[in-house]
Amino acid sequence: MSISRFQLACAAVVAAALLAPHPAAAQAVTGTISGTVVDQQGSMVPGATVTIINEATNDTRVAVSDERGDFQITSLQPGTYTARVELVSFRTLERRNVVLSAAERLSIGTLRLEVGALGETVTVEARGSRVNTAETQHSGVITATQIEQTQVLGRDVTSIMRLLPGVRYENTVDSLGMSFGTSVPNVGGGRRDWSNVMVDGVIANEVGNSGLMAQQINLDAVAEVVLLLNSYRAEYGRAGGGQLQIVSKGGSSSYRGNLYYYGRHEALNATNFFVNRAGAQKPRYRFNTYGANLGGPVPGLNKGDKKLFFFYSMEAPLVNRPGPLRNWMMPTEAELRGDFSQTLDSQGRLINIKDPQREGACNAVTGGPGCFPGNMIPADQINRNGLALLNMLPRPTNFDRAFTQGQFNHSTQENADNPKLNNIVRVDWRPSSNDSFYFTFKDWYSDQRGSEITAGPAKWGFFNTHYLNTDRGMSANYTKIIRSNLVSDTDFGIRQQTEQFYPLTQGDWDRINRDNVGFNVGQFSPQLNPRNVIPKVNFNVPNSPNFTYDNRLVDQGEGWLTSVRSNLTWIRGSHSIKGGIYLEQSRNSEGSGGVGAGPWSGEYFFNTDTSNPFDTNYSYANALIGSFREYREIDAFSEVKGKRLVSEFYLQDTWRANRRLTMDYGVRFLWYQPWYSEQSAAVFVPERYDPAQAPRLYQPARINNVNVAFDPVTGQSLPNVFVGSFVPGVGNRYNGMVASDDPDYPRGFRDNQGIHPEPRLGVAYDITGDNKTGLHASVGVYHNP
Repeated sequence: MSISRFQLACAAVVAAALLAPHPAAAQAVTGTISGTVVDQQGSMVPGATVTIINEATNDTRVAVSDERGDFQITSLQPGTYTARVELVSFRTLERRNVVLSAAERLSIGTLRLEVGALGETVTVEARGSRVNTAETQHSGVITATQIEQTQVLGRDVTSIMRLLPGVRYENTVDSLGMSFGTSVPNVGGGRRDWSNVMVDGVIANEVGNSGLMAQQINLDAVAEVVLLLNSYRAEYGRAGGGQLQIVSKGGSSSYRGNLYYYGRHEALNATNFFVNRAGAQKPRYRFNTYGANLGGPVPGLNKGDKKLFFFYSMEAPLVNRPGPLRNWMMPTEAELRGDFSQTLDSQGRLINIKDPQREGACNAVTGGPGCFPGNMIPADQINRNGLALLNMLPRPTNFDRAFTQGQFNHSTQENADNPKLNNIVRVDWRPSSNDSFYFTFKDWYSDQRGSEITAGPAKWGFFNTHYLNTDRGMSANYTKIIRSNLVSDTDFGIRQQTEQFYPLTQGDWDRINRDNVGFNVGQFSPQLNPRNVIPKVNFNVPNSPNFTYDNRLVDQGEGWLTSVRSNLTWIRGSHSIKGGIYLEQSRNSEGSGGVGAGPWSGEYFFNTDTSNPFDTNYSYANALIGSFREYREIDAFSEVKGKRLVSEFYLQDTWRANRRLTMDYGVRFLWYQPWYSEQSAAVFVPERYDPAQAPRLYQPARINNVNVAFDPVTGQSLPNVFVGSFVPGVGNRYNGMVASDDPDYPRGFRDNQGIHPEPRLGVAYDITGDNKTGLHASVGVYHNP
């Protein structure tokens, strides 16, 4: 067997990449069909015309068998095909129901021609399982038929992925899209964010959290799901884990569609044990899913080689889901009047309330001279702002301590409405026999409403918000048959994600307005709070009903992903040579108040703390007299406006050495720019730290039997809460910090790692020579940028 110069060159590239130091891309969803034409004696038949026909759209591609009788046709869309072989003096042979999956190199084996007239036809229909002895990749496939025959609770595509080999089994998603994306399954023991999920060739992972699938597609719009395990050809990259490829359905030469409804109702469910135990009402539980789809040819635009097909799918899950039964410890009417004479701890002991204005100790359990007489706070010591906050809380409803064990006195169970809508549009256009386009548009809308939602406020009936999540994107593909052995295909994709957190109604805004609540304490930076929202509040009683809400209450997050991929395939004898590039830009903004942000409306901590000289021994009493352990407030919004660039290119060869042996070898190159913020930022760098400029801190000390914060240089003492804070006017508070505009530091404060080579090698061998037993092996280097 002779070795061509091209083989030697490719082998040299792979060897060099393997030996190089090793300090991963919208991928092609098309596939390849190959085979060998022989006569009745098994001799090779060159010059036979092989026509591959798409059974749904009647699109055709033509090839001619070479001197070894081999043929292969590349850049075919996934689908079901008929292979027709014609040659003078032989009967025409047709093999039907040949199923090609995304990213698959499918060998249909030996096609045996019988002597006879050209007008005679022998038809063979492929049935049952087959062994693809020419594929070097390890993969699994779920077809549209299998999806139709499998019941999935939430009708989410990630749930059905559990059927694929190498995918970890997980709990079923209860509705399409779950909350703000569904978890990417673990593939081959890898982490979730190591795997790519692609829908029609475009990355569907969440821009800010690649462990989630954000771009949704309903099951009735899925043509197939293909999983490539973590050992695949050089044309696939961008990730170090699995490649989960989802292909949407397209229109066919006939009209097909359906209407459907799926429903769930609380009347069909048993009542939860804890709901029964608490004597609460069975919560509302409604899942109503409506859907429709239609596909077919566009009337009047399908003539000869010109074909235009459409497909539209809509699914609208309307979800009303209950949260868990939650228990709270609320202040009583008596406590709001200052009467704590009946306030007991979980062991049934009176909690003695300390009077910060009285001399002497007051132990929470044993009492003392420093306690309020009769455990009653006088009206003139009640702080009206603290009382205003406490008055927002519901009143207790359960006083049976034998049941509550002193851990709660009120229970709530909130429901959340979550209307969702998924629209999928696909258009396939073939203006000539050598040109084909497809265009897809996908729209996802999910609006969670209430408090039992993603990033929702406190669940005790505080107020209700939206969590509105959208993902809209489009993709386009152009495939050009330059010659019968030279094909190019190019993809373009763009996606936009948004998330919003604003209150549900004007009434919810009014409920948290400082003026309406009667909370009149000012702020250091009121310009950050134009809506005049009350501060966050923290207590530390059992099952505390804290005042919490997302810091992005007044803003939204947004992410963009744009990608371009282009491939060129050249068939040269027994070689299928392929090369291509991939470019991607990601942008991500978490919104004002997002990652790393603090409270822009202020935050009070009424937690008990024996180091606080104004502490009363009980959190609600602290709030009632206006004594707080800590107050926090930011003076500027934190914002993340991240950006990243990824570029990859590759070269590979699939060599069919003989009828039984196929080899894939190639190399992929990755270059990426680490995430960086387009806004000003700073980090601490140890080598920039100068001990001589270190700011001084107040240290803990005990003076006159009292814990204090102490400056050992000046002898100044302050209340204990200042321990660990800076002594004013001393040292450099920014000692060791490096700003993002420092010319000596790279963008994002991370060095670019240069170009990463990723060599790949795969072998497929037909052990018995009859396409019934195959051996597959592959190895490669992969990165997760």
